[in-house]
Amino acid sequence: MPDKFQSVLHFRPPIEKAAVVGRVIAKLPLLTAHSLVPANYAEAAWREATGSVIGDLHHTTFPPPVNDQWWAAEFMALAVPSAGSRVLIVNTPTTPVGEAWSWLTQLAEELADSMGIDFAQITGQTVTPAGKVKGGNPLGPEVAPGRPPQALGPWTYFGPHRLDEDGLRAGLSALPAARSSATAKGGWVLQASAQYSADVPNGLLQAYAKAFGVPRPRWLGIP
Repeated sequence: MPDKFQSVLHFRPPIEKAAVVGRVIAKLPLLTAHSLVPANYAEAAWREATGSVIGDLHHTTFPPPVNDQWWAAEFMALAVPSAGSRVLIVNTPTTPVGEAWSWLTQLAEELADSMGIDFAQITGQTVTPAGKVKGGNPLGPEVAPGRPPQALGPWTYFGPHRLDEDGLRAGLSALPAARSSATAKGGWVLQASAQYSADVPNGLLQAYAKAFGVPRPRWLGIP
């Protein structure tokens, strides 16, 4: 299992950093409904919404990971010029195994639907003892608008505009996955397996390439 799950939510451009941070701050009631509350040291950031690093939220019921004081979700807003967007990055622990993944995918879907997200992905990320980062989501041309994404992970969200402008609805509807279906607000979730898995879903990747007439996408899952 990776050290953490990394969620990257792409906002539809053009949008300024202040607007991104403001939208995230406005979702604090939704986050609280999913058992997340600002850490004491992050209360000012969540109240004032001034920086790119918005701050940590603590889960009120999940037990802290080993060697950590809290179960914390880290929120950061960044500009990604190579993808033509701004993103919200959320890093969360992978424990409790199973429950953390189910909780995160539900939260990510609700956030994406309610904030007008254009595209989002979740996968694993690990830092080796030597300090090398393994995994994580691409932020550049591989996932930029204008064509089907060239990289897929365990969980992917497409916003309504991305679906229509890139002509993705029909192809997505026929893919062999644990879930490939519409969301409550007209987006779409493509989830390779019910729980997080690094196993390469060859059938899904081949079907994706065939459905959209593109090369087989790169798989982002890591053990």
